[in-house]
Amino acid sequence: MVKNNQIALEYINANQFAITSPVSGSLVCRDGTQSLIVRSPNAVSEPALINLKKVDTKEENQADFDLSEDGTDTYGKLQVRAAAGALTFEADITTAEPIWLMEWKITGLLAKEIIVPALGGQALSERMPEGTTISYKYPFWLNAQFVIGYSKEGGFIIRSKDESPDLKLIRVTRENNSWTISYGFEVPGTKSDRHTIHAEWRIETYRGSWKNAVDNHRQWLENRFELVPKEQHPHYPSWADDINCVLEIWGARRDAREPHHTFEQMMDRLVEWRKFHDPTKTLLYLPGFAEKGIDSHAPDYNPSPQCGGAAKFRKLTEMARQMGFKVMIHTNVLAMTFTHPRYNEFKDKQVIDVFGRRQNWGLDMDGDWLAEPYFAYINPG
Repeated sequence: MVKNNQIALEYINANQFAITSPVSGSLVCRDGTQSLIVRSPNAVSEPALINLKKVDTKEENQADFDLSEDGTDTYGKLQVRAAAGALTFEADITTAEPIWLMEWKITGLLAKEIIVPALGGQALSERMPEGTTISYKYPFWLNAQFVIGYSKEGGFIIRSKDESPDLKLIRVTRENNSWTISYGFEVPGTKSDRHTIHAEWRIETYRGSWKNAVDNHRQWLENRFELVPKEQHPHYPSWADDINCVLEIWGARRDAREPHHTFEQMMDRLVEWRKFHDPTKTLLYLPGFAEKGIDSHAPDYNPSPQCGGAAKFRKLTEMARQMGFKVMIHTNVLAMTFTHPRYNEFKDKQVIDVFGRRQNWGLDMDGDWLAEPYFAYINPG
């Protein structure tokens, strides 16, 4: 058994276990199993299934697993410890193939809801269809490196305390009237020559509201990165507290001679909007104000002649500020169109992915569900 006063893991056999919470007196995981897979950039759809062999250890409150694969160059270890109110997991794996992603999966988790800090916050209930899986990438859709299981009496949190911005992955599956969660870790940097990966994560329990679990993670963030409330941040504008609405007015477009709105028409919209909502509580967002439409000549963002040109744009922004609006124009710090006269000069700075492919933003223009390249992502560093 691996336990402390906050959480206890008891092995039923070498492959099955139960996790309980002395804090809430509840069962967190029933007939649980864990597994590891490693994906290579050379064969992303054919992951290596790592065999976890439990080995004897003289250490108290610790479980060790040998990850060696007979007849292969795959080897490593997984250690599970009870420390600082948590079950901590530490994995080291070396493989013959270069490593892209390692995923740890745990089954049999019990909770009324799974709470994910993604897209403003999502709660997945027990009504989620059996066999359904939802995946979240950190730090894109997943905004913090944790996932929470919530029930009335309390629950669990799976999280990492990684200080780096390395990419991670969470998958949530509903199956066998319980939850399966995968926690994935990508190897940082160039993947073609990385044959080892090290990852650490933890499971903790909490009592009462799920917010208690979030507070623990927030406290770690504040202490480690010296975070302060937004009001104390030197670059936080006080007016932002008053904003409760975004007014989005589109301008130029490439597929028509007439814009969605000219700058004169935008000014008319502002006068109309004032009848419905306080301008001082409104952020005016202007996509498509430049060139021939949104990002049409990035990174150049000169006021669009189609909408009325620079003089009319100045008149619009001055009027908006006088009325009390805060104005945000659309730009993209990474974007450079392929037709931009300086693209070839910056081409070697274009972002590439794990597979060596140049990265760009695309748009499906012909309805075949395949995005046509629109502009390149250039590394701003």
